[in-house]
Amino acid sequence: MKKFSFLVLLVLSVFSANVFAESEVDVWGGYARFGFDKKVDKSFSIIDSLSDESDEHVTKRKIKGMLDRAFTVGVDYYFGNGENVKPGFRVAYSQSCDTKKISVGSVNGDDAYVSIMASLGSVMPGIRLNYDINEKFSLNGKLFAGIAMTSYNIGVDLSGKTNDLVAIGGCRFAADVSIGAQYLFTEKFGLGLDLGYRPFPSDLSGFTAKLGLNFKI
Repeated sequence: MKKFSFLVLLVLSVFSANVFAESEVDVWGGYARFGFDKKVDKSFSIIDSLSDESDEHVTKRKIKGMLDRAFTVGVDYYFGNGENVKPGFRVAYSQSCDTKKISVGSVNGDDAYVSIMASLGSVMPGIRLNYDINEKFSLNGKLFAGIAMTSYNIGVDLSGKTNDLVAIGGCRFAADVSIGAQYLFTEKFGLGLDLGYRPFPSDLSGFTAKLGLNFKI
Protein backbone atom coordinates (compact mmCIF):
# COMPACT_ATOMS: atom_id res chain seq x y z
CA MET A 1 0.00 0.00 0.00
CA LYS A 2 2.82 2.40 0.82
CA LYS A 3 4.53 1.63 -2.49
CA PHE A 4 1.26 2.28 -4.34
CA SER A 5 0.71 5.58 -2.52
CA PHE A 6 4.27 6.62 -3.31
CA LEU A 7 3.74 5.75 -6.99
CA VAL A 8 0.51 7.80 -7.11
CA LEU A 9 2.24 10.81 -5.54
CA LEU A 10 5.15 10.46 -7.98
CA VAL A 11 2.81 10.36 -11.00
CA LEU A 12 0.84 13.39 -9.70
CA SER A 13 4.07 15.30 -9.10
CA VAL A 14 5.32 14.63 -12.63
CA PHE A 15 1.90 15.55 -14.07
CA SER A 16 1.77 18.80 -12.09
CA ALA A 17 5.29 19.72 -13.12
CA ASN A 18 4.41 19.23 -16.79
CA VAL A 19 1.05 21.02 -16.67
CA PHE A 20 2.20 24.10 -14.78
CA ALA A 21 5.62 24.35 -16.39
CA GLU A 22 6.30 27.58 -18.25
CA SER A 23 3.31 29.29 -16.65
CA GLU A 24 2.71 33.00 -17.25
CA VAL A 25 0.98 35.77 -15.34
CA ASP A 26 -0.44 38.92 -16.95
CA VAL A 27 -1.27 41.85 -14.67
CA TRP A 28 -3.23 44.46 -16.60
CA GLY A 29 -5.37 47.56 -16.38
CA GLY A 30 -7.33 49.64 -18.84
CA TYR A 31 -10.62 51.03 -20.05
CA ALA A 32 -13.96 49.35 -20.66
CA ARG A 33 -17.41 50.25 -21.92
CA PHE A 34 -20.55 49.12 -20.12
CA GLY A 35 -24.09 48.91 -21.44
CA PHE A 36 -25.56 49.88 -18.06
CA ASP A 37 -26.79 53.30 -19.17
CA LYS A 38 -29.29 51.82 -21.63
CA LYS A 39 -30.73 49.55 -18.94
CA VAL A 40 -31.03 52.34 -16.34
CA ASP A 41 -32.54 54.80 -18.83
CA LYS A 42 -35.05 52.17 -19.96
CA SER A 43 -36.11 51.56 -16.36
CA PHE A 44 -36.74 55.27 -15.74
CA SER A 45 -38.53 55.72 -19.07
CA ILE A 46 -40.98 53.04 -17.93
CA ILE A 47 -41.49 54.92 -14.66
CA ASP A 48 -42.03 58.15 -16.60
CA SER A 49 -44.65 56.54 -18.83
CA LEU A 50 -46.62 55.49 -15.75
CA SER A 51 -46.37 58.92 -14.07
CA ASP A 52 -48.55 62.00 -14.32
CA GLU A 53 -47.29 63.98 -17.34
CA SER A 54 -48.24 67.23 -15.59
CA ASP A 55 -45.64 66.59 -12.88
CA GLU A 56 -42.75 68.90 -13.78
CA HIS A 57 -40.25 66.78 -11.86
CA VAL A 58 -41.03 63.90 -14.20
CA THR A 59 -41.33 65.71 -17.51
CA LYS A 60 -38.22 67.80 -16.82
CA ARG A 61 -36.12 65.07 -15.26
CA LYS A 62 -32.46 66.07 -14.88
CA ILE A 63 -29.75 63.52 -15.64
CA LYS A 64 -26.09 63.91 -14.77
CA GLY A 65 -23.20 61.57 -15.54
CA MET A 66 -23.10 58.19 -17.25
CA LEU A 67 -22.24 54.62 -16.29
CA ASP A 68 -20.82 53.37 -19.59
CA ARG A 69 -17.24 54.53 -19.00
CA ALA A 70 -15.30 52.27 -16.64
CA PHE A 71 -11.75 51.49 -15.54
CA THR A 72 -10.84 47.83 -15.37
CA VAL A 73 -8.07 45.77 -13.75
CA GLY A 74 -7.34 42.07 -13.75
CA VAL A 75 -4.95 39.12 -13.65
CA ASP A 76 -4.60 36.38 -16.28
CA TYR A 77 -2.85 33.10 -15.52
CA TYR A 78 -1.70 30.73 -18.29
CA PHE A 79 -0.14 27.29 -17.91
CA GLY A 80 1.06 24.33 -19.97
CA ASN A 81 3.94 23.57 -22.30
CA GLY A 82 2.27 24.66 -25.54
CA GLU A 83 4.24 27.34 -27.39
CA ASN A 84 1.28 28.70 -29.39
CA VAL A 85 -1.73 27.55 -27.34
CA LYS A 86 -2.09 27.99 -23.58
CA PRO A 87 -5.17 27.47 -21.40
CA GLY A 88 -5.71 29.75 -18.43
CA PHE A 89 -8.17 31.79 -16.41
CA ARG A 90 -8.93 35.46 -15.76
CA VAL A 91 -10.02 37.33 -12.63
CA ALA A 92 -11.15 40.90 -13.40
CA TYR A 93 -12.94 43.87 -11.87
CA SER A 94 -14.47 46.94 -13.56
CA GLN A 95 -15.89 50.06 -11.92
CA SER A 96 -17.77 52.90 -13.57
CA CYS A 97 -15.67 56.07 -13.69
CA ASP A 98 -18.65 58.32 -13.12
CA THR A 99 -21.78 58.41 -10.95
CA LYS A 100 -25.11 58.69 -12.73
CA LYS A 101 -27.59 61.00 -11.00
CA ILE A 102 -31.26 61.12 -12.01
CA SER A 103 -33.56 63.73 -10.51
CA VAL A 104 -36.61 62.44 -8.67
CA GLY A 105 -38.00 65.69 -7.24
CA SER A 106 -36.96 68.33 -4.71
CA VAL A 107 -36.79 68.72 -0.94
CA ASN A 108 -36.83 72.21 0.59
CA GLY A 109 -35.86 73.67 -2.78
CA ASP A 110 -32.90 71.29 -3.30
CA ASP A 111 -32.95 68.80 -6.16
CA ALA A 112 -33.07 65.17 -5.02
CA TYR A 113 -31.31 62.57 -7.16
CA VAL A 114 -31.06 58.82 -7.34
CA SER A 115 -27.29 58.22 -7.34
CA ILE A 116 -26.06 55.10 -9.16
CA MET A 117 -22.61 53.52 -9.59
CA ALA A 118 -22.02 50.25 -11.41
CA SER A 119 -19.36 47.54 -11.10
CA LEU A 120 -18.59 44.18 -12.64
CA GLY A 121 -16.45 41.34 -11.32
CA SER A 122 -15.74 38.21 -13.34
CA VAL A 123 -14.00 34.83 -13.10
CA MET A 124 -13.51 33.17 -16.47
CA PRO A 125 -11.50 30.21 -17.79
CA GLY A 126 -10.16 30.67 -21.28
CA ILE A 127 -7.45 30.15 -23.85
CA ARG A 128 -4.73 32.20 -25.55
CA LEU A 129 -3.51 31.62 -29.11
CA ASN A 130 -0.05 33.02 -29.81
CA TYR A 131 1.90 33.71 -33.01
CA ASP A 132 5.57 34.71 -32.78
CA ILE A 133 6.78 37.32 -35.27
CA ASN A 134 10.30 37.07 -33.87
CA GLU A 135 11.98 36.37 -30.52
CA LYS A 136 10.77 39.68 -29.07
CA PHE A 137 7.43 40.42 -30.71
CA SER A 138 4.27 38.29 -30.93
CA LEU A 139 0.57 38.55 -31.75
CA ASN A 140 -2.18 36.81 -29.82
CA GLY A 141 -5.90 36.16 -29.54
CA LYS A 142 -7.70 35.48 -26.27
CA LEU A 143 -11.11 34.06 -25.45
CA PHE A 144 -12.56 33.83 -21.93
CA ALA A 145 -16.04 32.77 -20.83
CA GLY A 146 -17.44 32.37 -17.33
CA ILE A 147 -19.38 34.06 -14.54
CA ALA A 148 -19.86 37.81 -14.11
CA MET A 149 -21.12 39.43 -10.91
CA THR A 150 -22.85 42.76 -11.53
CA SER A 151 -23.63 45.36 -8.89
CA TYR A 152 -25.53 48.65 -8.79
CA ASN A 153 -24.78 50.86 -5.78
CA ILE A 154 -27.89 53.01 -5.40
CA GLY A 155 -28.36 55.92 -3.02
CA VAL A 156 -30.29 59.17 -2.61
CA ASP A 157 -28.27 62.32 -3.29
CA LEU A 158 -29.52 65.49 -1.58
CA SER A 159 -27.56 68.74 -1.27
CA GLY A 160 -24.40 67.03 -2.51
CA LYS A 161 -24.57 64.21 0.07
CA THR A 162 -25.35 60.59 -0.78
CA ASN A 163 -27.39 58.63 1.76
CA ASP A 164 -29.09 55.22 2.07
CA LEU A 165 -26.66 53.38 -0.22
CA VAL A 166 -28.00 49.97 -1.30
CA ALA A 167 -26.26 47.36 -3.48
CA ILE A 168 -28.32 45.41 -6.02
CA GLY A 169 -26.77 42.82 -8.29
CA GLY A 170 -26.65 39.29 -9.61
CA CYS A 171 -24.64 36.63 -11.42
CA ARG A 172 -24.80 35.87 -15.11
CA PHE A 173 -22.81 34.37 -17.96
CA ALA A 174 -20.29 36.62 -19.69
CA ALA A 175 -17.47 36.40 -22.23
CA ASP A 176 -14.46 38.43 -23.26
CA VAL A 177 -12.66 38.16 -26.62
CA SER A 178 -9.62 40.18 -27.70
CA ILE A 179 -6.66 40.46 -30.04
CA GLY A 180 -3.33 41.83 -28.93
CA ALA A 181 0.42 42.20 -29.27
CA GLN A 182 3.25 41.60 -26.84
CA TYR A 183 6.86 42.74 -26.72
CA LEU A 184 9.45 40.95 -24.56
CA PHE A 185 12.11 43.08 -22.90
CA THR A 186 13.74 39.95 -21.42
CA GLU A 187 13.00 36.21 -21.52
CA LYS A 188 10.85 36.58 -18.40
CA PHE A 189 9.26 40.01 -18.74
CA GLY A 190 7.18 41.74 -21.40
CA LEU A 191 4.58 44.41 -22.14
CA GLY A 192 1.29 43.73 -23.93
CA LEU A 193 -1.65 45.63 -25.42
CA ASP A 194 -5.10 44.09 -26.00
CA LEU A 195 -8.18 45.43 -27.79
CA GLY A 196 -11.36 43.46 -27.27
CA TYR A 197 -15.08 43.24 -26.92
CA ARG A 198 -17.38 41.82 -24.28
CA PRO A 199 -20.16 40.43 -26.53
CA PHE A 200 -22.91 39.49 -24.07
CA PRO A 201 -25.15 39.69 -22.10
CA SER A 202 -26.57 42.89 -23.56
CA ASP A 203 -26.23 45.10 -20.47
CA LEU A 204 -22.54 44.18 -20.12
CA SER A 205 -21.53 44.45 -23.76
CA GLY A 206 -18.82 46.91 -24.70
CA PHE A 207 -15.32 47.48 -26.04
CA THR A 208 -12.21 47.04 -23.88
CA ALA A 209 -8.60 48.23 -24.07
CA LYS A 210 -5.95 46.80 -21.76
CA LEU A 211 -2.26 47.44 -21.13
CA GLY A 212 -0.50 44.75 -19.15
CA LEU A 213 2.76 43.35 -17.84
CA ASN A 214 3.65 39.71 -18.58
CA PHE A 215 5.76 37.59 -16.24
CA LYS A 216 6.99 34.12 -17.17
CA ILE A 217 7.39 31.85 -14.15
